[in-house]
Amino acid sequence: MSAGRHVPQAAVRIAHTRGIDLTGHSSTVVSVQLLKAADLVFVMDEAQERALYARFGRVRATVVILGDLDPSPITQRAIRDPWRGSDETFEETFGRIERCVAALVAILERM
Repeated sequence: MSAGRHVPQAAVRIAHTRGIDLTGHSSTVVSVQLLKAADLVFVMDEAQERALYARFGRVRATVVILGDLDPSPITQRAIRDPWRGSDETFEETFGRIERCVAALVAILERM
């Protein structure tokens, strides 16, 4: 992945229906500096987790696969990358991310 990759229009549309503005967002490459500043790093699948450790070794931050927080019954830990997918694919992915983030917020509120 390269830095500066813009959000697909389908994602911009779907996010907008959820009150999120992604028009100015673009990708960022993970760096040592970003990892040093983080307490938690969320990845979408095990491959990203392995790549993070392979590239940077043991990081100070705790690495979490976001899909592990999904309160709904799941068949896989990974959150599907909707890149080049249909609006329906983006809807499904956004819905799963929202469920996982809501579960994270609930955990943090209990701390």
